[in-house]
Amino acid sequence: MNLTFQTEELLSGLDWSWTESLADYLATKYTLIIIIKKGTDTAVTLTGVANGTDFDFTVTAAASITYSFGEYSFQAIVTNISTSKVKIIAAGRIKIHPLLSTAGDTRTFWEKQLDAAKTAYETLNT
Repeated sequence: MNLTFQTEELLSGLDWSWTESLADYLATKYTLIIIIKKGTDTAVTLTGVANGTDFDFTVTAAASITYSFGEYSFQAIVTNISTSKVKIIAAGRIKIHPLLSTAGDTRTFWEKQLDAAKTAYETLNT
């Protein structure tokens, strides 16, 4: 199942908001959370707020700036309100991108290593 969340352009340091409309899991009968986790970072739980039969999600800029940019694993989990039965309805990977006006060094670890190797090579050959 594809979620709206998966198609959003998530930029660290900006407000995020989207709505999930799930025909099989109405907000009148279920709760919905999305858990995101990057590597060994602490998992973050995003909680949908019922809006009729849909789920609204909002993350403030102050919160999103604390999420390091990069690739995250995610799980979308619904819980039946009346039975407490829990089900993972989607899982995968998403990217949180840096807001370039506020980001520091946006290179990956390996890009930094390659740049360091190039600098060392150039230094040895001068």
